[in-house]
Amino acid sequence: MKLGFLLGNVRFGGGELILQTLMNEFHSLENEIYIYSWNKDWISQKAILPYTILVLDNPPIGIGGKLSAFKNLRRALQINQPDCLIIFSLALAEIGTFSAKSLNIPTLLSERVDPTFLPKSWIHRIMKKVTFSFADKIVFHTEEVKKYFSKRIQKKGVIIQNMIMNENFSIKRPSETKKEIIAAGRLSEEKNYQMLINGFAHTNLVDYKLRILGEGPYREKLQKLILSLNMQDKIILEGEVKNVMPYFAKGDIFVITSNHEGMPNTLIEAMVSGMACISTDFSSGGARALIQNRIDGILIPVDDISALKEALLFLVNNPSAKEEIKTNALAIRFKNSKKEIMPHWVELIKSLDKSKGVTSMR
Repeated sequence: MKLGFLLGNVRFGGGELILQTLMNEFHSLENEIYIYSWNKDWISQKAILPYTILVLDNPPIGIGGKLSAFKNLRRALQINQPDCLIIFSLALAEIGTFSAKSLNIPTLLSERVDPTFLPKSWIHRIMKKVTFSFADKIVFHTEEVKKYFSKRIQKKGVIIQNMIMNENFSIKRPSETKKEIIAAGRLSEEKNYQMLINGFAHTNLVDYKLRILGEGPYREKLQKLILSLNMQDKIILEGEVKNVMPYFAKGDIFVITSNHEGMPNTLIEAMVSGMACISTDFSSGGARALIQNRIDGILIPVDDISALKEALLFLVNNPSAKEEIKTNALAIRFKNSKKEIMPHWVELIKSLDKSKGVTSMR
């Protein structure tokens, strides 16, 4: 079977890591992988990756660029005739879906964010709904996100949670655990790190440090807040980190204070690592789908600093309850493993268009 992937960046992050995992898994099942992109950086990957990589001319910028991009992608698809085209990026979904649709090639899209908040532009919101209505299948993380869309789009929807992409995790030993609270993600508005920094500072956890992994436009603002609280020795902005797992392997508590998210891979990785996790219960239901409150993690209301402080104090002051939460969180190693999640993707792609030989999937 030929599987087409329409991609932007060469460097994978967040939801794109799911695509990388899918490509690797399907390639291991002896399927042909075709990568289509306008990003010239993919040229350097041709000698490295065992896939057919087609770098296209005329990126979809502006009306004229989008028309040229449509023609170039359509021409490439017409030559290769993949059995389906898989697209995660909203920026590429419009061109990809309509190019494939014109050739009767099934398309598979994935909603990676909370549609209540993103995209912000009303025109992009409209185009997203139009594109989704023409796609053949759409993957949602939760029922809450699926229900945001029209009944027509919901009928195309399938719920598949994120899988664990790196299963080479270590077993955490209590003696190796540092008294550190870890957060990870872009330093941006929606992450609401101000709430986390203020909450940690005013909880006065004497023996603990807060370490925030990530980089972004809010660095200066957050640094000033840390200095104003005189917490520069207790709160560390670690900067960009390529591999969070070594930090997770030794951290004690993991916190997400986001105002909105899809289904955070970092939360899955923190639970896999045996950390006690606290997360805001954002409207997408992504955290709620992973955490059973007070059983394998703690859910708190969005932008509720009092609830955050209460949760932190509960975990620090109740070590036996904290260890029980950590132990229970390890069940995600099975629930969201590749072994459990990949069959859902395989069956989904099988269902796209049986008349085009998709049932030959191994």
